[in-house]
This record gives sequence, C-alpha cells and structure tokens, in this order.
Amino acid sequence: MYLMVSAYTGSRKLGKALTRISDILESLEKKIESLEFQNPPYEGIVISLVDEDENYLKVIPSKDRIHYVDVGISPNLTFLPNDDKKFLSYIYEKVDLVIEKSKLEQPDKKKIKDVLLDWKNSLVIGGS
Repeated sequence: MYLMVSAYTGSRKLGKALTRISDILESLEKKIESLEFQNPPYEGIVISLVDEDENYLKVIPSKDRIHYVDVGISPNLTFLPNDDKKFLSYIYEKVDLVIEKSKLEQPDKKKIKDVLLDWKNSLVIGGS
C-alpha cells in the first residue's frame, strides 16, 4: 500500500514549500510502502491539501481501491523556508488523523502510526 501527500491549491507558496520538502515526504512514503499489511482495504492513500478550513476533512468517493482524502490547510502556516518544520509537523498531524479515521484494521493502523511517529521524531519536529 502506498501513501501520497499532494496539494490542490492556488497558493504558490504552498507549492514551493511542497517542492522543498518533497525528499522528506518521499522518505515517509517509501517507509509506508515497504510495510506489509494483512488485508488492506486500499492499494493507496492519497491525501490532498486543499484551500479549506484547517478542520476540513473529506473522503472523496472512489470506485477504485484508492482512499482519497482532502484536508484543509491551517491559516497559521506561512510556507516560508524557515517554517518547513512547522509545515512538516502539520502534515504529520493530518496523515495521522487520516490513518486513524480510515478503514484500515487496527494492527495496520498501528504499523503506519509507528512509522509515522519514527519519521516525525527523526526530523526533530516534535516540539515545533
């Protein structure tokens, strides 16, 4: 199963920030893709940051085995280079929320959340 974080936004700053942190996000995506799951309901999870309120979370219906979820963007994010850690922490929170609300079985959720937490801690973004 794979994870992809993307954005559908009119914000050029957000697009530039995603480009800057793309290698860091890719490391998370590869770690999750390397996990083995019992019987996942999805082939992949695609999380899109969208121009909505930060509490916005919408599962997009799909006939394929991809779990599409749109999440809102915090107005507190500047997307400037000196705030990349804050942005990564925000992405961590949103991925964690999407996994928690997903239809994955609890052992599979735990596997992903463990990898996610290790990723977050390896970036030293816990307190940002």
